[in-house]
Amino acid sequence: SDTRIDGYGRTLAVVSFKPNIWKEVNVNETLIAEGFAWYYEPYGRKKTQDAYTKHQEAAQAKNLGLWKNPNALPPWESENKKPNHDPRKYPPRKYP
Repeated sequence: SDTRIDGYGRTLAVVSFKPNIWKEVNVNETLIAEGFAWYYEPYGRKKTQDAYTKHQEAAQAKNLGLWKNPNALPPWESENKKPNHDPRKYPPRKYP
């Protein structure tokens, strides 16, 4: 499985399932392709980077999902714009 922990203690993973024995569905890719998720390149993997970028660009061009909002900001940009945002108040979680 392709799972790791980021600097904030969050789990990063590729989520997939097999609806039948012949096909595997990459949920991450599907969410990006339908415009329901952002692709954040710094956490990307080389094996998925091209596909995720292509799907995000296609979703943007079709104004799908979050791309319907011309002012949509990715979380990594909007978090720092919140009033009184202090990252020291949110230390990384510790997992056993």
